[in-house]
Amino acid sequence: MIAQIVSFVAVVEAGGFSQAGGRLSLPKSTISHRVQQLEDRLGVRLLHRTPRVIHLTQEGGRFYQRCVRILAELEEAEEEIRQEPKEPTGTLRLSMPIEFGMQILSSLLIDFAESHPRVRLKLELTSRNVDIVEEGYDAVVRIGTLEDSALISRRILSIPRGLYASPQYLDARGRPRRPEDLSHHACLRFETAFYRGDWVFAGPGGKCSFQPNGSVEANNLTVLRDAATGGLGIALLPCYQCRQAEQDGRLERVMPDWVPAGADVYILYPSKRHLASRLRAFLAYLDGNIEWLASTVSDRWPAAITGREGCPAAFKPSNAVSKTPAATRAADLRNTFSPALKEMRPRSGDTSEHPADTGRA
Repeated sequence: MIAQIVSFVAVVEAGGFSQAGGRLSLPKSTISHRVQQLEDRLGVRLLHRTPRVIHLTQEGGRFYQRCVRILAELEEAEEEIRQEPKEPTGTLRLSMPIEFGMQILSSLLIDFAESHPRVRLKLELTSRNVDIVEEGYDAVVRIGTLEDSALISRRILSIPRGLYASPQYLDARGRPRRPEDLSHHACLRFETAFYRGDWVFAGPGGKCSFQPNGSVEANNLTVLRDAATGGLGIALLPCYQCRQAEQDGRLERVMPDWVPAGADVYILYPSKRHLASRLRAFLAYLDGNIEWLASTVSDRWPAAITGREGCPAAFKPSNAVSKTPAATRAADLRNTFSPALKEMRPRSGDTSEHPADTGRA
């Protein structure tokens, strides 16, 4: 069946049976026969054939997207077996949401740079929808609902979220108990290219959704957190972003019995290509630190970081290495990409200080 899938994908990408045959060094009749066998096996027509043009059917389009991913994973597995272990080198180009990159991934990126001195990191922290292939990125981090594409995607983690408002706002407007109560409140709206702004809950009454409407709408959660702290309304925010403000009494959790859906975080990279050693190393490093990342975005102060109730001590991801000449490069990265890091460490003489409030990716 693999040969049939390879032929089908080649026909779609080359634009015809003859072109696919040339690409695979096979006769046109062989390619046509393989695609026909695949259609017979599946019991659906994958291609509309005309003398001049070939079009994917609706079923063919869906099947093509899955086939591309399957072939990419097979190529990756084959390369992994064949490739001699070697030190990763070259420029690793990554794109990620601004807040998530600064406040969550920055420490991991710095540690990765220290561990891989021959890899040069080139990072773009942005809220725009970059074209990973056209713009030449090795990988991108995205949060929210993914569109169908030929990209390989890995779900990294899910960020817990909650509804928050200032005690002053709630004293003045009342404390909602159920999702339907929110229609009487100013609800601060977050929307990006990957998240359309609906609030989805699971609670005592099952699952429900709500369309927020208020005086502030933004594509930056730090802005919305500050708006909520300032008494402008209720905001759906990552729990880790609000830990400090909630402890200080500047924010209050709203409707705790109704749990909002988490924000899923993915890393995407192009398919149909062998993975460069630098990207393979980064993906392995990411996989090795999933537990650390999950504790960082927890709705409580991470026990793995604090070792006790209260303030996190200075910490690093796993696989940390001793200081080397790469530490100079890591220091440059700290200055450029992680202005919030200093706030994540205790101040001198104060062992009860918590990290600064953080935003979300």
